[in-house]
Amino acid sequence: MIKQKKNTSKRKDEEKMNINANGTMILPITEKLRYILKKHKNKLEKELNIEIDIKENHAEIKAGAFSEYLAKNIIDALSFGFDINTALLIQNPDYMFTVINLKELVRNSRLRDVRGRIIGEKGKAKRVISELAECDMTISDNTVALIGKTENIAVASKAIQSLIRGSPHASVYAFLEKCKRRLREAEHIEFEKS
Repeated sequence: MIKQKKNTSKRKDEEKMNINANGTMILPITEKLRYILKKHKNKLEKELNIEIDIKENHAEIKAGAFSEYLAKNIIDALSFGFDINTALLIQNPDYMFTVINLKELVRNSRLRDVRGRIIGEKGKAKRVISELAECDMTISDNTVALIGKTENIAVASKAIQSLIRGSPHASVYAFLEKCKRRLREAEHIEFEKS
């Protein structure tokens, strides 16, 4: 089973996040993330009803507890390379953001091969998983990050787990197609009930 945490990541700079005496969340940021936050500051503040003050090596976020939690998760998603509109999907209660840390699942000697299997030749495996599981996926360093509806994330995670275990890509694609059909049938039944 893949060990994953819903709406969290395990980056060292994010683990240092804290709340100051004024109730402001202090979030350490990299230079790249500072650039992304400056670019999307107005949209984030408007969408999440928060205030962001971007400093040299950290961001201060002022908001209610839930908005701060949501903002942190969206900023985490941005730091993993998701675009702003995809990251903002996390606001929807039907969607989730999850990070799979490959280092927790495989030996260091296998990381490169496993990453290659998940990406596939010319990005095919990554693209097929994203399309058939209907979720967005980024792969960086030793992590795979996913944003999508909860049931779709479960399907994508299982496909990734199968690739890690060495299942043939064709078998994983067949599994994804079968799951996609089942999810569509379930949606169709739900639609008819309402």
